[in-house]
Amino acid sequence: MPPRLPTEVLEAVVDASRDNRTTVAACGAAARQLLVRSRMHLFANIFLGSPRANITRTKGSLHILYPSVPTRCDFLGELLEKNPSLARYVTGLVLSEAGHPSVTTYWISQSITLVPIVRLLSNLRTFAIREGHRSEWSPVLKQAMNLCLHTPSLESVELSGLSVTELPALFTIFATPHPGITLQCLKLSALVLPGVSFGSGSIAQNEPSRMAVYTLDVSSIDSDFASDETLIELFSKSPPLVNLSRLRHFRLSVDDILLAIQWVQLCATSLERLDLHLKYHWPRFGALEDDITLDQLLVFCFAVSGPGAMSTALRTLRILRTPRLADITFSISLPDAELHASVDESHWTALDCLISTQTFPSLTTVRFKFDSSVPRDKWQPVLLRERLPILNNSGMLVLESP
Repeated sequence: MPPRLPTEVLEAVVDASRDNRTTVAACGAAARQLLVRSRMHLFANIFLGSPRANITRTKGSLHILYPSVPTRCDFLGELLEKNPSLARYVTGLVLSEAGHPSVTTYWISQSITLVPIVRLLSNLRTFAIREGHRSEWSPVLKQAMNLCLHTPSLESVELSGLSVTELPALFTIFATPHPGITLQCLKLSALVLPGVSFGSGSIAQNEPSRMAVYTLDVSSIDSDFASDETLIELFSKSPPLVNLSRLRHFRLSVDDILLAIQWVQLCATSLERLDLHLKYHWPRFGALEDDITLDQLLVFCFAVSGPGAMSTALRTLRILRTPRLADITFSISLPDAELHASVDESHWTALDCLISTQTFPSLTTVRFKFDSSVPRDKWQPVLLRERLPILNNSGMLVLESP
């Protein structure tokens, strides 16, 4: 009879196979001592997506699909009803109504099992709503969000493509009855905020403390400036949607440099790292305004794609006042013709002089990442000798390409 391996070794095998659900399930079925370990991985991250739908109901002029078969949520509800102890293993929950690119199945608003399930998730750490660009802002969704965001163990929240129509409900969801609760990360991507009212009676001024966050990730919908401006107003109001006084890391992807400035100004007090992605050439939207002082900023990552990338990088850097900045990274996506054309050399020269003569007493590294199909050994000498000689001689320059 072959020797039996220690339980610790077998558990290590299960841990190493956590991404292969078939293997983890087989381990749990094969050895009783691995059942708890297997369940921990099998139920750690739960994804509840859209089921098949073959019943079409009419809502106004739209054809709305509702589920005609039991959903994954229904099956999970039955499982937890028979074995409630499994809920303690769930640390991540993702809700999605995305299906076919042109079809959304509205299962959340019709669900009678989602809220009872969420009530059992006492160890939830991450919660996300993804690809819900047509999701109904329903009582079920609001209650589920409220329960998840008020779980004491929660660390990360992602809301992607959600259409919000009730401002008071959204503010209640992000309120916390206990001071000091701070999320590690909040991601808001492509939120749709149509017709949100900011009337004086829409928000209770005596609400509980606002939820704080260490890392904020905001990504806008292309050319949806109305939603962008509404979201900024939500964070600017008193009380704000989220308390930014503890914010350390801000990732921002927007179309307009003026919107970017408004966002950064909201976070200026405590920000230590800024990742800024401007999708288009900023001069189409007007000139820059006042300088921005970021006293605590240590790392600045700047990404620009499309024509005018170097001009945008130059203009953005000129308005920053960052006495503690130690690391600057520019991720630049330029067509080969523009990357090597002499027409843009004035921007390279100005950028070289600006970074080298600007008051950055703590600066140690200036990194350029290029998305270029040209082999590195062909373009690097040109940039080093002709376009960035001051930075090259300073020893701070680092050039990277795929």
